[in-house]
Amino acid sequence: MADKPQNPAVLPVPRWLSRAEKAAFRRICEQISAAGRPLSAADVDPISDLVSLRSRIADTRRIYRYAVDSLKRNPAWRSDQALALATSRQLDAQTLKAHKMAAAIGLAREEMP
Repeated sequence: MADKPQNPAVLPVPRWLSRAEKAAFRRICEQISAAGRPLSAADVDPISDLVSLRSRIADTRRIYRYAVDSLKRNPAWRSDQALALATSRQLDAQTLKAHKMAAAIGLAREEMP
């Protein structure tokens, strides 16, 4: 019965997701369903992981903006330079991972550089 396709409105939304993440979860389920791919209970974890990762990307972007703003005010501060560079690398890695995860669940093309 777990392999039987379900209506996206019936797919269980994990309780540990925040309110905004739950809305994103439902939107992703609707997108997958609109693309003609049936959803099953096995899709809950991969979709939840993608939603969680996207949320962390948003948090990382806030940190990056803070680091860049601080760096603009004090361009010679090494700690701000290090934070901006490290956050930039982390943001790039997270974004690439999100693209790969989206492709794995059928939301994007598999072709990523």
